[in-house]
Amino acid sequence: MGKSRPKLDIDVGCGAADARVNSPAAVSACSTWKDDVAIGRNLDLIRNAQQVDKPGDRVWTDFQQRIARLAEHPNIPGMKETSNDLERLGQFAALAPDRFRVFIGWAPVVYPALVSGATGAILAVANVLPDACVTLYNHVRSGRHSDALALQQRLTHVAQLVTSVHGVAGLKAAMEQVGHYGGPVRAPLLAAGDKARHDVEQALRAFAG
Repeated sequence: MGKSRPKLDIDVGCGAADARVNSPAAVSACSTWKDDVAIGRNLDLIRNAQQVDKPGDRVWTDFQQRIARLAEHPNIPGMKETSNDLERLGQFAALAPDRFRVFIGWAPVVYPALVSGATGAILAVANVLPDACVTLYNHVRSGRHSDALALQQRLTHVAQLVTSVHGVAGLKAAMEQVGHYGGPVRAPLLAAGDKARHDVEQALRAFAG
């Protein structure tokens, strides 16, 4: 008798700047196990997701409906929203707040995102300043909004430097400056230059000051 396959719960993800690139990647990753993975029969929802416009546009309405259908799946407990569009995040968070969790992935808007319904955050800057990120979360959950806002304002500049300004190289440089292992960037990316390292160092000093 053949051995039965064990039942496994696996979290997977794909990431790209454009949904038209990311969607085929997700479909390809899932296709081999499409009868067993969480997406299952909803692969068509991901396959057809295209570039999304602002709330109120027809394309956005269609995309929101697709997310709403995915949120109904018992094996999909939530999503990460990496944008500064708080209206969009709030609409996602309202789909099924009792079971479908939305995490913000854009550090400069963590405080307003948590107020707008985000359950938590998945942030690049948390690799550099983890205690600050946890403290910000706790401030919001405890109703200390003035403290949360003040910490958000201090955290934003560092967060921008290690993402939108200097990218992965800036993040790795920042991790090394706080005593962690950043390691080399993968080709074709270039290592952080002198200016990037100086910017990050100055921002970290200002944050600590």
